[in-house]
Amino acid sequence: MRNRGKHSITSSGYARSSIMEPTAKGWSTTRRPAGARHTPEQEGALPEMKKEKPELATVHSQVLQDVLRRLDTSFRNFFEGRTKYPHTRRYVSSITYPQAKPNWIRRNSITLPKIGRLRMVKRREVKGRVKTVTVKKYGNGEWYAIIAVETKGPEIKEPETITPGEIRNPVGADSGLIDFIYLSDGSRVENPKFMKRHGRRIRRAQKILSRKEKGSRNRKKARLLLAGRWQDYTNAKDDRQWNLARALVDRYDLIAYEDLRVGNMVKNHNLARAIQDASWSGFWDKVERKSGRAS
Repeated sequence: MRNRGKHSITSSGYARSSIMEPTAKGWSTTRRPAGARHTPEQEGALPEMKKEKPELATVHSQVLQDVLRRLDTSFRNFFEGRTKYPHTRRYVSSITYPQAKPNWIRRNSITLPKIGRLRMVKRREVKGRVKTVTVKKYGNGEWYAIIAVETKGPEIKEPETITPGEIRNPVGADSGLIDFIYLSDGSRVENPKFMKRHGRRIRRAQKILSRKEKGSRNRKKARLLLAGRWQDYTNAKDDRQWNLARALVDRYDLIAYEDLRVGNMVKNHNLARAIQDASWSGFWDKVERKSGRAS
């Protein structure tokens, strides 16, 4: 998987950069959109690109087309003022098959066009009609297949207007650094301070990386070690926040919290690390997502 997946990701990055080049030149000259939109002409350029770089022929055509759609979204967001200018990349971090088939997925394997049959450890059984498959490589060297499915669930009804008298168990919440959450009913949630737990292992891995010779095999191993330590930190924090979000949604009918401007708060360099470690915005986003599925 490593060699075949890496080849597909690198080739997809080449296609992205080739399509992006004329747009970048037009923007640097006129400061106006130039060929940024995803068009049939750009998709029609893929056969010519395959002649210039035969390696592209080993990548599924729908994967390359999806790369163009992503690039179009990036430029659209930039020109509408939502994000910064897209960066040129030698490779992309993931590839997507937008028209996946259910027979690709077996008990302990998945078959991807132009890549082949790969062993896979499932986190859960795949139920429903398979829509897309995204293959993603994380910084620690691990590969994941994200499978999107369509299921037949209960009919979604329009949300009903709830009067204050119908709310039985409301609560207000305030985010903090000493305690993670202060609730209006008097209860508190302790701040786990994951960076304090994982920071020593991350710093040690960073020192190991800095001592390795650039370009050496040992430096590559050290880089994967450091990425793995950061991934452990992220996974531990996400797991804690998802469980806490579920507990709050199950306990209270209505949760009111302050929408903090974290971007401004982290400008205080004395508190920036603690604020980023707390990840208030990420937590409340999880609460909202859980509350949407509570019914």
